Amino acid sequence: MEHYLLVRILHSAPGVLLLLGLIAHGVMLFKAQRGGDAAVLARKLRVTLLFSFPAFAVLALSLPVTGYWLVDTAGWPLGQTWLLLGSILYAVMMLIGLLLAGRLAAWRALGDTPVPTALKRLCLIYAGLILVLMTLSHLWERVPEGRERACGSMILAIVAVASFAAEAAPTPPC
Repeated sequence: MEHYLLVRILHSAPGVLLLLGLIAHGVMLFKAQRGGDAAVLARKLRVTLLFSFPAFAVLALSLPVTGYWLVDTAGWPLGQTWLLLGSILYAVMMLIGLLLAGRLAAWRALGDTPVPTALKRLCLIYAGLILVLMTLSHLWERVPEGRERACGSMILAIVAVASFAAEAAPTPPC
C-alpha cells in the first residue's frame, strides 16, 4: 500500500479531466452555435473531432488500467459488486461517447447546411448522459462505506439513464 495515494491520483485525474473537458467543449460548442457563424462552428467541431476526442479516448482508456492497478494495490477482490457495476457504468459511458462522436461527425459533415433539431438534441442528450454518468461514477468512488448497500441505487440509475436515452432517440418515419 506504499503507492496507494499515487495510484488513486492517477486514476482520479483522467476522470476529472474528462469531466472538465466535456463541460468546456459543451460550453464552447453552445457559444459557437448561439453566435450563428457556421464557419466558426465548423472549425470548433473539426478541432473537437481531430484533437479532443483522441485525447479524451486516451484518458478514458487509461481508466480501466489505473482502476485495476488501484484495486490490485488496495488488495480488493475483483468480484465485489460495486467494482462490477463500475465496469458496467464504464462500458455504458464508452458506448454513449462513441454515439456522441458519431453524431458530432454527422453534424460536421453537414457543412453549411442547417443542422436538424433532432441531431442537436441527440448531441445534447448524449453529452448530458455522459456528464451524469461521470458525476455518478466520481461520487461512487468517493463513498468509502455502504457501497454494497448502494448497489441497488446504482442499478436503478443505469436503467433510468438507458431508458431515457431510448425514449429520447428519434423514431424513424414509417
